[in-house]
Amino acid sequence: MPHEAKIPGQVEGLRLPPRAWKVLQREHITNIDQLIAAAYRIDQFSGIGTKTAHVIREELVRVISLKEQPPKHPS
Repeated sequence: MPHEAKIPGQVEGLRLPPRAWKVLQREHITNIDQLIAAAYRIDQFSGIGTKTAHVIREELVRVISLKEQPPKHPS
């Protein structure tokens, strides 16, 4: 079951499958910036296949788009 975002900027809150978490931990990827830097080669990490790499990249797009949205102000 994927995890829910809790800490902005930290990978701990991303919605990723357990396999992805194990690889990120093994590769010492602990924040969004590190994951963005590794995104182009994530499918080259041992234990990450094409499907898991796609899921990771999709989650990065989701999180980045959330950060770029302006804050909502009550009407």
